[in-house]
Amino acid sequence: MLKKILLCISIYVASLSLQGCVNLGGSSKMDYSPKPITVSEVDYWPDEQTGLSVQAYNIWDLFCPISCGRSKVAVDIGYKLGEMRNRGIQPNVVLLQEAFRKGAENINREAKYPYIVYGPDTAPKTDSYPISEKFHRERSWKKGEKAGKNLLNSGLAILSDYPIISVKRIAFPRGMCAGYDCLASKGILIAWIQVPEIDDPIAFVVIHLNSRKPSGVSGDRADEAHYHQVKMLQREIQKEIDPSTTVIIGGDFSVGHAPKRLDAVQKLLEGFGYENVIRKAYQTDIVPDSSIKHIIDIIEDNNNAILLRQTHGKSLIPNNAWVPFPKYTPNPYSDHAGFIVELSLAEYKYKNKNNDIVQILSP
Repeated sequence: MLKKILLCISIYVASLSLQGCVNLGGSSKMDYSPKPITVSEVDYWPDEQTGLSVQAYNIWDLFCPISCGRSKVAVDIGYKLGEMRNRGIQPNVVLLQEAFRKGAENINREAKYPYIVYGPDTAPKTDSYPISEKFHRERSWKKGEKAGKNLLNSGLAILSDYPIISVKRIAFPRGMCAGYDCLASKGILIAWIQVPEIDDPIAFVVIHLNSRKPSGVSGDRADEAHYHQVKMLQREIQKEIDPSTTVIIGGDFSVGHAPKRLDAVQKLLEGFGYENVIRKAYQTDIVPDSSIKHIIDIIEDNNNAILLRQTHGKSLIPNNAWVPFPKYTPNPYSDHAGFIVELSLAEYKYKNKNNDIVQILSP
């Protein structure tokens, strides 16, 4: 009972912080000027952008007392994206995670994206056990697994320069989570976006899967929740997205080097035809020298990624990858790196049903 009372008090205090830290929205605006961007930050920015530019970023927009002042950091992130826009090198599509509270709005105050959509607000209840009866029975009040109601929304958002044709929001059901992750309505956000020079909309997917060590529970328990979330991601993509549609998935896969997590995501890559474009960019030597160290950090951390599933038609290949928001710096914007991949249309050859080689040229 004491644990239950302490948890309820913690949730109540956190909810007060949640309300008190948000100052942007409606008629009320945050009285804050973004910090200026240093010359050293922009020295390695590209001179121009070619093709479709996609950014994935876990912005760590948590609330006090866990992490205070994040609303201001979100504005700083938006200001930097706005400066990129002024130079014509902004990411065309931004896939955000942990944009809790009004993190996405705070970013877009300066970034000026014309289209923005958000992930699910609450996790649905189910009559069955999403993982197993044993897993359900072993829930912990202390670790937030029995809170009953999610304190936070999914934290997912997509910002786009291009029209968003349709949206699908899918929350992992209550119980398909482990530890403190159960306090948020983690899930999947899909947006079909009409990209110039591509005939059919591309399905952009942003996800945030169950963490391991930060969840506060055993690795085995956290891995079990993560495994079931990956399986649900596979099912929902098969259900919601036509096989002929090009798919770009970005987000925090929370893999690291845990064997069960590595195996689950590897099966997603191999079984459904996805490739990790950050790894491909590094392997094909297109990463500028100024970003190589940060790209290697992202690959070695093995948590954040952008995956691409190609279809017959105009092919997208990476022609640049860079890191405007590095993690391992004296004053990082987040505890994750924010990275950009530029994808260009290219010549694409494949065999049709008659085994004839078909060649499609980029415009």
